[in-house]
Amino acid sequence: MGTFASDTFLTGTLAGLYGGTTTIVDFAIQTQGESLESAIQEWHRKADGHAVGDYAFHCAVTDFNEETRKGDPPHHQRTRHQFLQNVHGVQGRPDDR
Repeated sequence: MGTFASDTFLTGTLAGLYGGTTTIVDFAIQTQGESLESAIQEWHRKADGHAVGDYAFHCAVTDFNEETRKGDPPHHQRTRHQFLQNVHGVQGRPDDR
């Protein structure tokens, strides 16, 4: 979308931890013509190995195309399941079993 954050996942999560915030939620912005899944993958690339606190993504739909029209991308099922596990106090991701 032509914009960028002033913080990286390292500086943003570190600043959050110093201030008592243990989790940040960043907007994963869909690139025009791309899928929502590709937006999530891109934001994982930016965050994985750099964040020192917990993080989540809120996917911003910027191009409602045939791919987004198909419905629930594969990452939604993964994320929804992981969220439910965390709510009920189960540690780890669904594929860690």
